Order: sequence, then C-alpha cells, then structure tokens
Amino acid sequence: DGRALYSVEHALVLCQMHGLSEGAMYLYERLGLFSEVLNLHMANDDHKGILKCCTRLGHLEPNLWADALAFFGAQETDCSEEVRQALVFMERGRLM
Repeated sequence: DGRALYSVEHALVLCQMHGLSEGAMYLYERLGLFSEVLNLHMANDDHKGILKCCTRLGHLEPNLWADALAFFGAQETDCSEEVRQALVFMERGRLM
C-alpha cells in the first residue's frame, strides 16, 4: 500500500551516521527535501549528479538550478560545459 514499515526520519539518521549517501538521497527525496539531495551531490563534487538532480527535480523546486549555477560558478575548475547545459535546460523548461 506504499506505506513504509520504518521511520523514514530514523532511517535517514542511520544513513547519515554511516555515510550512506545514496540511501540518504533517496530518503531526502521521499521527504521532499530536494535541496538536500542537491547538497549531497555538491558535497561529493559530482557534477553529473548535480545536473541529473536538477533535471529530475528542478521542475518541483526551480531554485535547484540557481544553486547549481552558483556552485559551478564558484569552482576553480572550468565548469563552462556544466553551466551551458544548465542554462539550456532552464531555457527549454522556461525556468528563467
């Protein structure tokens, strides 16, 4: 019936305690904490994951795209391709 047989919050704490970022991302998403999903990708410096996260969840929380652009802009490495991809997707989705 879709109801969890566990406390999502308790499971999230366990994932955080044991460094299980994939589990934490899944649970953050279930809780609607989309910016936390993005923050984990950023903490792992996972540029592809950041773009995938924004593509998948950006329509639910458009600020994800702005956060991603700020992240890419603050990097010392060249992130021009990531910025280009983000801007193209934002324009297509009329998120600007």
